[in-house]
Amino acid sequence: MSEPARPARHRGWTVVQVLVSVLLVALLVAAFGAEPFMRAARAVDGPAVVVALLLGLVAVGAQADRWRRIAHGYAARPRVREAVSLTYEATFLNLVLPGGVAGDAVRALRHPTEEGARLRTGVTVVALERLLGTLVTVLGAAVALAVGGRTPVVTALAFVGSAALLAALWPGLRRVRPGELARALLASLAMWGSLMALFVYAGTTSVPGLSIGDALPLGAVCLAAMAIPVNVGGWGPRESATAVAAMLWGLPMVDGVTAAATYGVLAMVGSLPGGALVLLAVVRSRRLSAPREGVAADA
Repeated sequence: MSEPARPARHRGWTVVQVLVSVLLVALLVAAFGAEPFMRAARAVDGPAVVVALLLGLVAVGAQADRWRRIAHGYAARPRVREAVSLTYEATFLNLVLPGGVAGDAVRALRHPTEEGARLRTGVTVVALERLLGTLVTVLGAAVALAVGGRTPVVTALAFVGSAALLAALWPGLRRVRPGELARALLASLAMWGSLMALFVYAGTTSVPGLSIGDALPLGAVCLAAMAIPVNVGGWGPRESATAVAAMLWGLPMVDGVTAAATYGVLAMVGSLPGGALVLLAVVRSRRLSAPREGVAADA
């Protein structure tokens, strides 16, 4: 494929991602009105901001630790501070850019490597780290569906998908020592648990009468739906899948839309420290490039 064709193909895929999110949200508004999304916006008060920031910090810290554990098997483990700051930035970019992986692509390129490590090492490690998180998320949805006795076919597909992810991951994870791999798995569970806690908080505060027991399976499906790389910040597929899950659990579909939309808003709030870091990085980059531009102009 020629070089000009690659950017064109990338732009086309980005347009598809944006259109899918816009179309699904428009269909949800047509079906349920704007009230679920208005409730999501009204849910952002002082306590919600504190909860979102705290749980966001837990999720980012867990993901950064997972990254470091896997990277150690490739002689390229970043320091704690670097890992947390880059993961924060990636989380924010993933939520504001199409596809949900743009921030991780930047993180892979900026991956701090030890001497002798190649650029592709960063890409490999970040891909393994993200896929391990996806495996835990999909498996969580499969378990929720199985325990609830809902849709045997979809439940089976979720388990098959989990097995396929594990098969794809295993060759790369074999380089990671068992102890480090166990820590990476625990970090994945901690991250998933923090995101589930945020969904439960979002659902129970925005949907009157929604119990924690009902919110848990909805959250498991919601998080799995966000792994679909055809969206912008999860909007569209997340609310659609959660609405269907609510119907399967005998709840109003609009409750699923409201809970998922509220989760989306609070997840964005929790990622704002990453946005601040991105802004600081841009400012620093411009300050460093300014003298060079001045010298070039004088020359």
